[in-house]
Amino acid sequence: MTTETDSDTAPPVRSPAPADVARRIEAILLIVDEPQSLVALAAAVGAPVPAVRQAVEGLVADYDG
Repeated sequence: MTTETDSDTAPPVRSPAPADVARRIEAILLIVDEPQSLVALAAAVGAPVPAVRQAVEGLVADYDG
């Protein structure tokens, strides 16, 4: 007899919206003292690395004006 665990019945984890990813990354980058890798940022915001790369590129374009 098998029993269901929480992981079997939990809804799938969804990545945050792109604007939310950018907002979270911007907040992190404003308070850290050292450069952060894309992988570290992705882990911190719970988003895939390509989404983080896109968000960082968007922030660079915004700050470069």
